[in-house]
Amino acid sequence: MISFSSLGGSPKGDQNKWRVGNYICKQDKYSGEAIAEYLCSIFLQASNCPVPYIPYRFHGSPNVCKSPSYTPKFSFFSFNIIIEWKLEVGAFEPEGIDSYEKWAKRVWCRLSSKDKVEYVCNLFDEFGVSRKDTLTYLTCMVELDTLVLNIDRHFNNFGVRHNKIKNCYEPMFLFDNGISLCVGRGVFGSLRNMRDTRKVKMQPFSTSLRKNRSCLPEFRFAFNVREFVKLLDSTNIYGKQFLRVSTQFSVLKGRLAIVYKEDINGINIKKYLEENGYWGG
Repeated sequence: MISFSSLGGSPKGDQNKWRVGNYICKQDKYSGEAIAEYLCSIFLQASNCPVPYIPYRFHGSPNVCKSPSYTPKFSFFSFNIIIEWKLEVGAFEPEGIDSYEKWAKRVWCRLSSKDKVEYVCNLFDEFGVSRKDTLTYLTCMVELDTLVLNIDRHFNNFGVRHNKIKNCYEPMFLFDNGISLCVGRGVFGSLRNMRDTRKVKMQPFSTSLRKNRSCLPEFRFAFNVREFVKLLDSTNIYGKQFLRVSTQFSVLKGRLAIVYKEDINGINIKKYLEENGYWGG
């Protein structure tokens, strides 16, 4: 098992972030990130997600979200940090690879989507993370990304965490879903492109939405639309007002109706949202 105490990691990004007590707050850069984070979070909560995820809630306004800090109990090592560390210790030198650019060109970009999954599984295995746990983690991550059209699953947005209490490595929490549900259109794509999924460019295993998902086992979240509506109902009035008219909520409703259609109990998602006043604009 790999062990390195000198390296640590945390989610990177260019949003304005600050700490309030035991929470990390971050402010929208493109408009909509906080709403997207919140919607993804309550979707996972209403789906009994089988892997750990970081819950996001609004903090005072719908353009700021907060999440509990994991640093007291965990250290995060992103896939990017792991590759950089292996380069630093010369792990790829026998193949003549001594830079990140060479690794990307000679290794990663030459792999098929399925082989990239195997590459991550083998890398995580060096940390003592089982293949089963890695596949479950990656499958949940990519299934969520596919549903919410998260186009920002770069190498700093997934990896392993060191559990300081158990002194072992585990797959990282699902987190950082802000650039999804058509956030940043005009920067990352138009709403029209988001509705025509052939034009959506995904990460990390393929730019194709279909190939990025099909390289992992079949899986659907056990989404419960009743629980989802309860969580929507519990949203603070100010946040709910902005959420209802947001592009992000509109895109999520559409994706749920198209991709899932019915929840785990066989309830028609669109019809139930209509009956509870959450389908119209």
